[in-house]
Amino acid sequence: MPVRVLHLLGVRRLVVSNAAGGLDPEHRVGDVMLIRDHLNLLGFVGVNPLSGRSGRAEEAAFGPRFFALNGAYGARWRRAFRAAACRVGLGAAVREGTYVMVGGPNFETPAELRMLRGCGADAVGENYYVKCRVARSWNHQSPIFVANKTQTRGN
Repeated sequence: MPVRVLHLLGVRRLVVSNAAGGLDPEHRVGDVMLIRDHLNLLGFVGVNPLSGRSGRAEEAAFGPRFFALNGAYGARWRRAFRAAACRVGLGAAVREGTYVMVGGPNFETPAELRMLRGCGADAVGENYYVKCRVARSWNHQSPIFVANKTQTRGN
């Protein structure tokens, strides 16, 4: 809902941040990960922020219901963000990767984290994807903030 309200208020560019767990062992707390792609695990079981829309004419302002996500995280935006970070001396903290959305609210088990990493995920979180999926119908693209490391070792 907030993303749609912002769009109706005239916002045409949106930067969304998210505290996500870093799965890539190269990522450090405080790094910024620019998303190249995502894995929406909830989508495999039918959970989609655009589900249930009726297709009525008054919903046309919210963009298409079904659309391709190719290029959802534009290379031009990633290059511009990286260049800006380098100009202020933070280039080493900028990484790129694949974000995975899980249900939560909970921390994943070590086995789940190993599985997610094996699927190609570099960061894990619960809600970033929902905001970006809705915003994508207006061509918005965003980075995420890796706020913590995940624990993949046993108890």
